[in-house]
Amino acid sequence: MLGFREGTEGGYLACPAYDCAFEIKNNSLHIFDGQNILHGVTPFRKLHDDSYRYTIVYYSLKAMNVPPTRRGES
Repeated sequence: MLGFREGTEGGYLACPAYDCAFEIKNNSLHIFDGQNILHGVTPFRKLHDDSYRYTIVYYSLKAMNVPPTRRGES
């Protein structure tokens, strides 16, 4: 997961099963098994009008549990 942020407070990557949270710093990279580890984000707030917090994630379709499509559905 790539993280980009400026002027925000909070917004940690939380993994409750492990009782931990990771700060998402600007221009950071976090690699973890997001398909098998329950995770979420803690509340965050903007400190000024032009604050931002973006994350980019990647999931491989081969590893996802995607049900096969039915005939006639797309």
